[in-house]
Amino acid sequence: MARRRSNRVASRQAARPGRIADRQPTVRRPRSVLEHSLRRFVRRRPLLIAAALAALHITFALITFAPQPHTGGDNAAYITLAQSMLESGTYTELWDPALPPHTKYPPAFPAILAIAIAIGLKPWVQLKLVVLALSATAVAFSFLWIRARRRAVLALGIGILLAVAPGVLREGRWILSDVPFWAFTMIGLWAFERLRRDDWTRFAIAAAALILAYFTRSAGLPLLIAAFAWLGWRGHWRQLAALAVLAGVPALLWWLRARSLGPSGYVSEFWLVDPYTPAMGRIGLVDLLQRIVQNDWKYMSWHMPVLLTGGAAGGVVAISVMTFLLALAGWVRRVRMARVADLFVPLYIGLIFVWPEVWSGERFLLPVLPLILYYAADALLAGLRRLVPAYAFAGGAATLALFVLLALPGIAEAARIGRACTALYQAGDRIPCVGAVWDDFFGLAEDAPHMLPDDAVVLSRKPRLFYALGGHRSSIYPFSQDPGQFFATADSVGARYVIFDQLGGTADAYLRPVLMRKPQAFCIMRVTPATGTMLFGIRPDHTAVPDAGQAALSAPPPAFAFCDAGYWRSPEAMRTMGGN
Repeated sequence: MARRRSNRVASRQAARPGRIADRQPTVRRPRSVLEHSLRRFVRRRPLLIAAALAALHITFALITFAPQPHTGGDNAAYITLAQSMLESGTYTELWDPALPPHTKYPPAFPAILAIAIAIGLKPWVQLKLVVLALSATAVAFSFLWIRARRRAVLALGIGILLAVAPGVLREGRWILSDVPFWAFTMIGLWAFERLRRDDWTRFAIAAAALILAYFTRSAGLPLLIAAFAWLGWRGHWRQLAALAVLAGVPALLWWLRARSLGPSGYVSEFWLVDPYTPAMGRIGLVDLLQRIVQNDWKYMSWHMPVLLTGGAAGGVVAISVMTFLLALAGWVRRVRMARVADLFVPLYIGLIFVWPEVWSGERFLLPVLPLILYYAADALLAGLRRLVPAYAFAGGAATLALFVLLALPGIAEAARIGRACTALYQAGDRIPCVGAVWDDFFGLAEDAPHMLPDDAVVLSRKPRLFYALGGHRSSIYPFSQDPGQFFATADSVGARYVIFDQLGGTADAYLRPVLMRKPQAFCIMRVTPATGTMLFGIRPDHTAVPDAGQAALSAPPPAFAFCDAGYWRSPEAMRTMGGN
């Protein structure tokens, strides 16, 4: 009976078109000997190749290395927070006269810097080596993640491109959290790529990487959301519960700490048209849509080309736009089989597209750069295999060669600048190659301990850098032309000094009106001859000085009296360091 039923089933299958009986054997597309050899080598020696790519990246990073600090100020914040951890065991803003607990930047990267400082590495140059090591780690795990997707040759090509891309090399030398975040993100995505329900070792690696990523940058939230969503979607309930405890509980505690101590500033600044020009007001829905479009174009036409080639010439921009479009097509091809990486990409890109446009930058694209390149290359090769199957590998190799050739001028230029800056550093210039306006600002900060009393507080545009270089606590002046707001801020932090700088126009926009409306409330201590950067003293009787009003803004520049000895560290400092 069973035999007859089996025969009937076999007969029906043989009679139906498209069934097992009449399917033709799968015909594999022919691969070149080189492609076959590369695939086999990459599959068999992944750790060796990952180490080689990391070494290649370190080699090019050292060739293009430059010793100057980043001028944004975040680097000084991270170093100062690390010093706070080491000196007092607290997470405190040492640069701020009020010494408040810090709530804006998560503590993972400052903790890494604290360990590096504890073992003897010093700011600024030696701490760059920590970030360089993490950048090499990110390159290696970007390769391993793509290989885990069973695209061995593609992984090797993209790994080479990431290892030598001029913009990636440049970002790897700043003491900022973006490269560590990229490294932890790629480790987490690699561990999740082949995660099974019973693989608790790989899960432990993934969970640790996600925790480190989130506590390195708050932008790690999309990574956590993607991981939770994927574990729930695939029914990994025990691992989902474990991740909720291991990552969710610390994240909740960090959020509660920030809520109890005050807002971090991110949320309120997000809704401003320009966080550096509060008077422009807040955005609406139409403004948000315009911001998304502007950021989208900026990342395609500028940030991506700069990362990959070091510049944004017309031809490179066209290639970058095509890369983004191919990446979108490649992501659509993979979304039905989505893993954590595929869920993370739209969440993270959506986040950086809705940020204020003035916050956009190449470094924010780093965590998704390997993914964008993977999706784009996957879509490109799929198209080539359909159109010219025998030449698909050659087309992919030619595309990689094109990107490397486009990157060579950027690498050469970075190497030239790096050698020149290193020579200046070795000759005694502590902060070379930052430009005249930064030279003068940094010079005032470094001279401040010799000019000002130990307890002096200075208002400045870059308070964290000022503290890191000079040791005097500093606070930012208010972005307002109202003298009342300026002096209220100065009195609230006990500031007796303010720097009129040339760092981008904020001093002209906000300090100049205050100085012109109440010139008798200030005295001059020092003017740098190169750029006219000025250090002013704030008189204690400023409330009694009349406000000349808006009419003073169109009057000739006022004359300022020279600060007396009461503002100086000593009479000798007044004689030797006053004036120009």
